[in-house]
Amino acid sequence: MNKFNLSKNSLISIFILSILTGCGFGAHSTKSNLTASDVRDTNTQHAILLPLASSKALSRNSASIEIPLEAVEINAFKIQSISAAASYFAASGRQCRNITLQSTNQQQSYIGCQKSAEQWVLIKAIQLN
Repeated sequence: MNKFNLSKNSLISIFILSILTGCGFGAHSTKSNLTASDVRDTNTQHAILLPLASSKALSRNSASIEIPLEAVEINAFKIQSISAAASYFAASGRQCRNITLQSTNQQQSYIGCQKSAEQWVLIKAIQLN
């Protein structure tokens, strides 16, 4: 009976081992060679630049801020002010924040990130509820 139990345990072990190793043979590596700077550069290629004066104000102040403007057009949208939430460090290594462009009767919200020491860009439009 010990001989049967040993054989049964051996067969079960071999079966489990073959299943586990078989799953690994067909796996392909999907490792990406992208670095944080590659992601940063890709994200900012189609970004919308904020006016330099507004960008400088965002760079100087990491807390929530509201910047009044004199009817500036950004992305075919005439805005009168920019509201920005406190900045945070994104996975790409950049400083980012939620930025809202406001006109007299509407607003558009974006994720904005710092492109350089004095330039901020709007990366992605977002819906705030």
